[in-house]
Amino acid sequence: MKNLLLVSTFIFLTGTLFGQTATPPSVGNGSSGNPYEIATLNNLYWITQNSSSWSSYFIQIADIDAASTSSWASGAGFTPIGNGTIAFTGSYDGQTYKISGLYINRITQYNGLFGFVSGGTLKNVKLEQAQVTGGDNYAGGLVGYLYYSSTATNCSSTGSVRGTFYVGGLIGAQDANSATSSCYSSGSTTGSGGAIGGLMGVSSRTSTIKNSYSTDTVTGTNSAFNIGGLIGGENSCTDTNCYSTGPVTGTSSSSNVGGLIGMQISCTVTNCFWDTMSSGQGTSAAGIGKSTADMKSYLTYTGWSFKGISSDSIWNIGHSRNNGYPYLNWQYPSDGTPTIVSTTLQELTPRELSLKQNFPNPFNPSTSISFSLPSRTFVSLKVFDLIGREVATIVSEELQAGSYSRTWNAANIPSGIYFYRLQAGSFTQTKKLVLLK
Repeated sequence: MKNLLLVSTFIFLTGTLFGQTATPPSVGNGSSGNPYEIATLNNLYWITQNSSSWSSYFIQIADIDAASTSSWASGAGFTPIGNGTIAFTGSYDGQTYKISGLYINRITQYNGLFGFVSGGTLKNVKLEQAQVTGGDNYAGGLVGYLYYSSTATNCSSTGSVRGTFYVGGLIGAQDANSATSSCYSSGSTTGSGGAIGGLMGVSSRTSTIKNSYSTDTVTGTNSAFNIGGLIGGENSCTDTNCYSTGPVTGTSSSSNVGGLIGMQISCTVTNCFWDTMSSGQGTSAAGIGKSTADMKSYLTYTGWSFKGISSDSIWNIGHSRNNGYPYLNWQYPSDGTPTIVSTTLQELTPRELSLKQNFPNPFNPSTSISFSLPSRTFVSLKVFDLIGREVATIVSEELQAGSYSRTWNAANIPSGIYFYRLQAGSFTQTKKLVLLK
């Protein structure tokens, strides 16, 4: 009898310390006007155990400590919300409350806080120090697979993500007209297969990424391919106003390794940058490579919506935040921090016309050429060979005052010494560049 009592006591204590209890939300009915209110880890676990609620509306109303999930399910951790059989189709608004210490270590596919989302909405979800390991396809801190017109807005994930194919610090893959905006990832992303990216593993079929960034360390192991600081690979997509800064590495047998994007087909990439110095990568399938100093300069980001300049006010920079790189305003809501240019609007217009040395130089096959205009003028930027024959026209149009950077892809040009010449009004300047294949 005594031994039975001890065993019962042990089982009770074990369940109390390490078990999971599915506790229904005390407020809400899951409708758009009266969403379920998620306040505890037990509430979050209740969602995983009630797939009938996956088409409902949820709001998070408090920070949630999920560190105990490391002991759940014999070490497999948290069960993702949504899977390949039943997708999450509802709406989850984290209201920028934190979910910290989430742990997932599963050999199946579709791993993240949300495993598979189809036509769903994720917004204001903030994961901190998440550890997500997937043994197969689709692993991300926030969501493994964002599918069919799903959206992720104002979301972030810090920590580590590991997997095989389609591995991203925030999202493993987005597909079929899905959209990610005003999101970031910071930590490490590692994959042993293909499509491995700091923010996202792969983006495809008219999906979009806008106003987002990654500082993740991105690593491809074995013969991993399509590895990028922001996106591993993408097809038929649009990327606007994004950047990445983290180290990007593969193995000697890896292919398509890029500072911003590893591989892309039929995509439009506008005003997107990567740090060529901190990433260790001088090339990318798309985007513009910049030095660390340029990446920390407001003037690099022509056309971005910075606080105090644009009505939508998406970005800010400086104030000893984010290591000097741009950050999203929602990261520091309502703290009264001024814009970096609030009292120095003259930074918007360069004081003189100038042409910078291309970077990197020597290069293969792409390099970036930057120039500044103090006033509106017609600009011609061309490349010539050693005997003066025109090789390429990079710019031939009228431009507003501002700072510009253009990428020249010389994949079809033989190695050698070339010259690029900028003409703007009466100004002409020529500099040398070296293509080394």
